[in-house]
Amino acid sequence: ASQPNKRYITTQAGNLPCKKIIHFVSQDDIKMLVSQVLQECELQQYTSVTFPAIGTGEAGRDPAVVADNMIDAVTDFARSNSAPSVKTIKVVIFQPHLLSVFHTSMQKRGHPAKTAARSVFSKLKSFWSSGKQSPKEKTKPVVEKKIDLAVVQICGESKKKVEEAENWLKSAILKEQFQREIRDESIVHFGEAESEELCDLQKKLKIALHLDSTSIRISGVAKDVWIASSAVQDMIHRVKAAKQEEIRAELLQNLIEWKYFENDSYVPFNSLTNMHLENAFMGKQKAISVIIHEKKYRVNIQARYAVDDQGKRTSIIRVDKSEGK
Repeated sequence: ASQPNKRYITTQAGNLPCKKIIHFVSQDDIKMLVSQVLQECELQQYTSVTFPAIGTGEAGRDPAVVADNMIDAVTDFARSNSAPSVKTIKVVIFQPHLLSVFHTSMQKRGHPAKTAARSVFSKLKSFWSSGKQSPKEKTKPVVEKKIDLAVVQICGESKKKVEEAENWLKSAILKEQFQREIRDESIVHFGEAESEELCDLQKKLKIALHLDSTSIRISGVAKDVWIASSAVQDMIHRVKAAKQEEIRAELLQNLIEWKYFENDSYVPFNSLTNMHLENAFMGKQKAISVIIHEKKYRVNIQARYAVDDQGKRTSIIRVDKSEGK
């Protein structure tokens, strides 16, 4: 064992699943104790450290005070070390009622402390946790969605028992999860309206959406995934129909062109308005509403004029480009 000072000694781990053990002399200032351990870990460039809920057993200390002191020490450490070696800090809790005490203490810190300490805080978990976590796949979300994670603490007689419980829990969760990918070329034409609708789906349903140029992946509870899938299909059909209408309108404008008089000349309507005017003409409608420079006009098809809400009138004409060809 090494003895850097009189307050603690560091020994080998023996049969425990860790590299070193730091033994401290009992003291009243728990915050100082935790701070010293963290500084020693940083000095030795350890990447993780596990604490017990100090003094909450036989010593009979107030769990709320202990939790505050330990979390304060961790928070101060995170603030004073911008790029620490210590990335993971665990607190081992064997008494279930203490979990809520530590959780409450963490919540009291507010957003600034949470942000500063996020890189070094780990969720409170069992000492026997198997730690078999696969790296998360990085994908580009449609919209940022904050997900509140549930923390599950598993305690057991042995590592094997804890792993069995963990596997059962994962299996039960996955049974309720579903994923579907929708591929369609029309997705690339999604606009602001579709983006807002996708945001609303994520807010209302228990799903996560990830967008690629021509695909949308929907993950979550099976029922909600199917509801979202139906909504996305409706969006695709709507966008596809709008695109087809736009193509038809552009083709029509090569044959028939409606124009309005402005500044001593006639100006063509946009292709969609042009098509609506022609449909009204062919359907023998008397009048329809159009937009010119973001102002609403009422067009008299037969008399060939448009009038705005203030009574201002402007002439319109219909040009058949196919005549004479």
